[in-house]
Amino acid sequence: MLRITLTRSPIYSAIRITTSLRHYNGNRTVGILSENYNKWERRVPLTPSHVAQLTAGNNKVVIQPSDHRIYTDSSYEAAGASVSDDLTGCCLVVGVKQPSLSVLANSVSPSSSIMCFSHTVKGQPENMEVSK
Repeated sequence: MLRITLTRSPIYSAIRITTSLRHYNGNRTVGILSENYNKWERRVPLTPSHVAQLTAGNNKVVIQPSDHRIYTDSSYEAAGASVSDDLTGCCLVVGVKQPSLSVLANSVSPSSSIMCFSHTVKGQPENMEVSK
């Protein structure tokens, strides 16, 4: 199991990642979605410093290329990530918003866990297919 602990304070919020546990039968690869839900979405689920923490713990990180996220692809590469549209080898895929169905079908393995924010509980019609 990959343990991700969310911490919040009035000044900042951060994600602490514990990487010492074995998970997913030895697969220690985390994928970061390119955020295609909204064309103006610049937020990221993990920063390059988080990627550096993950890769320092013998994990792999793969990011989908993006020219609109707040951090550049090269800053993620400098932190140890590789850039690829294909996230099928990732045991965990993280994103800010839910991925489109085409991304799920073409870039993410059905056995991957996906962690993102979505309004599927509210029953918004455009999000219900993702919850299946």
